[in-house]
Amino acid sequence: MRYVGIATLIVSFAAAILCPITTAVFRRRRIGAAAAVLSCAFMAAASASLLFLLISGDYSAQYVFRNTDSTLPLIYRISAFWSSSSGSMMLWALCSSVIYLVIRLCRRGKNENRGFINCLSITVSSVNLLFLVFILFINNPFAYAGANADGLGLNPTLQSPGMVIHPPLVMIAYSLIFVAFAAALYELVYSDGAEKGTGERFSLLGWTVLTLGIISGGIWAYTELGWGGYWSWDAIENSAFVTWLLCSAYIHLHTMKGRDAVGPKTLFVLSSATVFSILFGTFLARSGVIESVHAYSGRASSKGFFALILAAAVIVFVVVYIISSRGKKAAKGGERSSFMRYLPPLWMILCAIVIAAMTLSPLFPIRPEIDEKTYDTVFGTAGTALMLMMSAGFAVAGLPKKRAWIVSVIALAAGAALVPMPGFAVYGAFTRVLLSLNAACLAAMCLSFIAYSGRFLRSGRAFAVFMLHLALTVTAIGLIGSRGMKTELTYILDPGDSFYLSGHSVEYNSFELKREDNSTSWIFALHHGGKGAEKDAVISMTLDEKQGIYTSKPFVSRSTAEDFFLIAENAADDGGLLLKVIISRWISFLWAGLGLMLLSAIYIYIEKSVKRS
Repeated sequence: MRYVGIATLIVSFAAAILCPITTAVFRRRRIGAAAAVLSCAFMAAASASLLFLLISGDYSAQYVFRNTDSTLPLIYRISAFWSSSSGSMMLWALCSSVIYLVIRLCRRGKNENRGFINCLSITVSSVNLLFLVFILFINNPFAYAGANADGLGLNPTLQSPGMVIHPPLVMIAYSLIFVAFAAALYELVYSDGAEKGTGERFSLLGWTVLTLGIISGGIWAYTELGWGGYWSWDAIENSAFVTWLLCSAYIHLHTMKGRDAVGPKTLFVLSSATVFSILFGTFLARSGVIESVHAYSGRASSKGFFALILAAAVIVFVVVYIISSRGKKAAKGGERSSFMRYLPPLWMILCAIVIAAMTLSPLFPIRPEIDEKTYDTVFGTAGTALMLMMSAGFAVAGLPKKRAWIVSVIALAAGAALVPMPGFAVYGAFTRVLLSLNAACLAAMCLSFIAYSGRFLRSGRAFAVFMLHLALTVTAIGLIGSRGMKTELTYILDPGDSFYLSGHSVEYNSFELKREDNSTSWIFALHHGGKGAEKDAVISMTLDEKQGIYTSKPFVSRSTAEDFFLIAENAADDGGLLLKVIISRWISFLWAGLGLMLLSAIYIYIEKSVKRS
């Protein structure tokens, strides 16, 4: 089966090279589209071969040997497919290939737009070609590893339901965003309106799936608590957030296209920036140029992968230039609108640039000291400004001038009332100001709903758009509470010790040291009380001796107001415990806001798709 995998990768690689050459250079577009289908089909076959090797436990394959062992459950044998560098790239190429084949199948016959299929074929083949070069020539998962009776095993941190869900969602989202890029390329080249709305629908679907992927990753990290809670401003998290912001700006600008406010060139440039952020984020994840808990490989591959990224960028832009120079001239859009309409997407783009620059700061000759608190301060300020535009601005946009002033004054007064409240006095001035402004946004949204309740209740889409903006405000309040109002302390305890913190009491009752064949576990029995909750709490820390990796299982007591965490940071064989305690306040607002955001986006996408059909 190893040889089948290698052969199918070679065929897919050859067809991926053939597609852009025959389509863009020799103008043999039917041959190019057929080559894209062939490349995607054989990529799916190669992926099936690797999955078979993982499930069957063929440890002669290098990838299987390094990422699985005989004790690994079936579900994690499957998720091991994307647990390392070459496998995650194959997953991305597989997602792109399957989406491409589904689009081709759905557009057979009268629904097939040859121009769009050409743009899509070149886009998918070029991206797959990038990954195939790395997979075939730098880190081949089908390489021979010798006759091995067992494998090294999967990283214990990756043996989690989060690993099963999170990476595929992100890869599917990125693949959908590349389809939106192909639609933007088509609009730029042909400008006949035949694919009107295609880019917006695929970008909205990609944005929705990416949001779900980021949320699932946040929940995974929040549960594991190995990566700094739900968000640690890690380089790979930042790259996904930059992509999310740019995609959000693209969707906003696309809604203005129907009013002749934005032309195809503007949308294509922003779509190009979005896909470039995806590729560059991939480079960060795999190269080790910047330290990341998400990194799959060491620094040894950084130069090779940087060369691949550069080569891919050159290929894509050369192909775009060739097609653009030979295609029809794009119609000149009006590119006119009020500056206020442009302000939210422009601010999103600015936030994306700032976050990208801060992420890359370790590479600067003069390296500024940027930590998690710096990110919170910068984005807390910029994000609140965005909330004022997106929520408060949205709330008063359609109101008569006098009524808009009344709503603004009431909302600001409601927000300002929070600042002197005794319950918030213990928090910093910055946190209280952010809470006050976001509370004002929430008040403005509520007043807007009262003013326009009739319209919102009559129109499902108008209501969904309102709920999407409301969700942003609720999410922002959850972010401020869980980060600006968080308590985090560390205690050194022995059996019998206890402590009291912010209404919570913790007693350390007993300890057990458990040794097994390939692991050692330190298990601590605690008791948590306070705020109406009395619970026995069991936490543990485990050393996987084969991998040399420690993992912890925390205790979490959840409520609407706050989450209370107990995590073993370190342990001694005599029962000594280094205990981290975290109180995350108002985090339920974060999850509620994100859930509401997803539901609203899904409704808008379905409504647009039904209208399109």
